[in-house]
Amino acid sequence: MSDNIIKLHAGDGINRDIVLLCEELLERARKGMVLGLAMIEHHRGDEVAISVSTTGSYHQLNSGAARLAWMLASQKQIDV
Repeated sequence: MSDNIIKLHAGDGINRDIVLLCEELLERARKGMVLGLAMIEHHRGDEVAISVSTTGSYHQLNSGAARLAWMLASQKQIDV
């Protein structure tokens, strides 16, 4: 296991789905598959943060954001 992979422990309050998503993203980025990235974070207390990397064309990120908005709107609400 690489030193930069978060080790998970049972009952520690870590959302394993989020950690797996980040690990998969890191692997794709290291392979050069990721050309641009936009992130949305939902923090405790309902704060929302966004970040965007530099990219050659923001059209692809805007297209992905629209797809994400559609997907989120179609999901059932879950309590965290």
